[in-house]
Parts: sequence; structure tokens; C-alpha cells
Amino acid sequence: MEKSEAKNKFEEDKFRYKGPNKLIIASTLFVILAVIGVFYVKSSNSNQIVSRYEGGDYRLNETFEYKNSPISMTNIKSGIAGDKIKISLEKIKKNKLVYIDVKGTDNAMTAFITNAGRLVVAVAMCEPCRSTRFRIEEYNLVCETCGTRWNLNDLTGLSGGCPQYAPEGLPYKVKDNYVYIDKQIVYEWKPRI
Repeated sequence: MEKSEAKNKFEEDKFRYKGPNKLIIASTLFVILAVIGVFYVKSSNSNQIVSRYEGGDYRLNETFEYKNSPISMTNIKSGIAGDKIKISLEKIKKNKLVYIDVKGTDNAMTAFITNAGRLVVAVAMCEPCRSTRFRIEEYNLVCETCGTRWNLNDLTGLSGGCPQYAPEGLPYKVKDNYVYIDKQIVYEWKPRI
């Protein structure tokens, strides 16, 4: 008789509702928290600049206001001086925003003076949309193709589809009113994405 009672008890326990499975609840909770964490990290880093080089920090003794904006790019020529690309600082100051075609490579450069008076030399490319043309609108650098906007002073992304891929700043030196950039960096430059 004992066997039959044990069997009956087992049968009763087998069909009795015991509540949700704790392993399923714990797994679901873990997945939800992981997804929330990924979205939080992605959204907090979405406008941070992805950069491989430390750009130059040459400052003019004046500030620039771009009230008569938009200012379009002006094409200027560069020269080669040994292993350096040579650009006239006067042409950059005069034209405000320049496009520099570099002989020997498909990579072009841009240069401009920020509102704070700092010279920026960068690869002329908004990498996700592959545009090489920009304009200045007051305090912003704007991609001509996708409309992405970056703060002109530090290239922090403000809006648009490509904010973390501002034109990548390049290291440079200023000497005798010319800007010098290492030719090899420009020749070997590849998009970050």
C-alpha cells in the first residue's frame, strides 16, 4: 500500500502548479539588462569622435566669426617639400575653408580656422557617406551630402547620420607661414569605417 500512496503523491505533485521556473526568469532578466546596457553605452558614445591622430594645435592671435555664412570650400593647391605636403597658411586664412587636392593620392585634405582661432587640418571626408565637401555655417562644419553637423571648434558631432566620423584631424607643423603635413600619413590614410 505504501507504494501506491507514494505513486499517488507523485502523480499529484506532477500536475500541481509550482510557479514559474526560476531559471527562465533569471535568464530573461539577464538578457533584458544586457540589452539595456548595450543601448546605454551606444547612446552615450554616439557623438564621440573616433580619431587615430592627434591634430595640430596652432593658434592665430585672433578669433573668427562666420556671420556671413554659409562659407563654401575653396580649392587650393598644395606643394611637396621632401616628405611633407606644404600648404600656404595665408590662403587658408583668406578663404576660411579650403579643399586641398594632394598629388599622388586620392585622399584630399581640408583646412579651416575655428571660431577660437585654431587651425584645423583634416582629411576631407565624411566617411559614412563618403562626401569630400563641407561648408561652414556660423559655429558648425556641415557635410554637403548628408547634412551632418559638427561643432567647428572641436568637431563634436551635433546632428545627422555621421556625427562620430568628423573629418579626421591630422598632425601638422607651421613654419614660415606654411603648414606642413607628413605626406605618408595622407597617402596611407584609410577610412575608419
